[in-house]
Amino acid sequence: MTPPFTNSSQCISSRTHGGILVDVLIVIGIIVLLWFLWVASGGPQHFNTKRSLLLDSSKTEDSTSTQQTPSSTGNTSSDTKTPSSKQTPSSTEPSPYASYVSISVNDPGGDAHSEYVTLLVSPNAPSPISITGWTLTSGTLHKSVAVESGSITPLRGQITATQAITLTPGQRAILLTGRSPIGVSFLSNICSGYLNENQQFMPPFPISCPSATDSARTYGVSDNDCLAYLSIIPRCTDGTTFLANAPSSICAGFIEQKISYNGCVATYENRPRFSTGQWRVYFGRMFPLWWRNDTITLRDADGRTVTSTSF
Repeated sequence: MTPPFTNSSQCISSRTHGGILVDVLIVIGIIVLLWFLWVASGGPQHFNTKRSLLLDSSKTEDSTSTQQTPSSTGNTSSDTKTPSSKQTPSSTEPSPYASYVSISVNDPGGDAHSEYVTLLVSPNAPSPISITGWTLTSGTLHKSVAVESGSITPLRGQITATQAITLTPGQRAILLTGRSPIGVSFLSNICSGYLNENQQFMPPFPISCPSATDSARTYGVSDNDCLAYLSIIPRCTDGTTFLANAPSSICAGFIEQKISYNGCVATYENRPRFSTGQWRVYFGRMFPLWWRNDTITLRDADGRTVTSTSF
C-alpha cells in the first residue's frame, strides 16, 4: 500500500509543471501578438524610411553650414578670395630691379666651399636695394637658396647683431654656397685681410689692411724703436707672435691691443671708406647647388625674375 505522503507530492509536482508551461505559452503569445502589431503598423519599412529621412536631414544641415560659414569680414566663404588671389607674382614676371642688377658665376667645379655667384648693383640704381629674401635657383639640379640677414661689422670672439642685407648703388655681394668661416654673412672692410690667417675664405681677402706703423701714428706713438719694430710686422698679420721681441712693454702692449683684426676695427671703423662695399653672403650648404651646363636664376623677394645666367 502506497503511503499517502508520496501521492500528495506527485500531485503537487504535476500541478507545478503545468503552471510553468501555461506561463511560457502566455509570454510567447504576447510576443507573437506584439510582432503582428509592429508589422501591421509598417514594420521594417517604416523604420528604414525614418532612418533615411534623418540621414538626409543631417546632410542638408552640414551642406548649409558649410555654405553659410561667415568669414572674418562677415561675407560667406563663396565671396571670400583665397590667399593665393595674387599675392605671389609669377616667377616669369620681371622684377623692377632687373635693369640694375647683374650676376656672374665663378668656374663651377662641384665644390660647395668654392662655388659662388657675384651680384653687382649698377651705379645707376636710383636707390639702395635690399636683397634679403632673394633666391638663387639652379635650372639643372633644381635647388634653391635664399639670402638671409648679415652683420655690418663682425668681431672675432663676439656675437654681433644681424640685419637685412642692403646694397647701395655700385656695391656687390658674393653669394657663397658653403658655410661662413666666422659663422655669419657680413660686410667686408679694410681690416678683413686679418681673417685670412686663421680661416680659409673663397675668394681670399686682399692683403691691404692698414700697416702697424700707420696704426701707431694714428695713436700718436713717437718711440722710434717701437716704430721701427712695428715696420717689420706684415700687413694683415696678427701681432701676437711679435710680442716677445718688442723693444719695450709699452710697445708690446700696443701690439697686443691694436695689431689684430678686432684692434684694427676699433681703430678705423668710424673713418671714411672703412667698408669695402662688398658683402659675403653664405648659404651654409655642404653640397654644390649647381654643375656645368646649368642656368642660375635670381629672383627677388616677391618671386619675380631679376636676372639669370647660363654656363
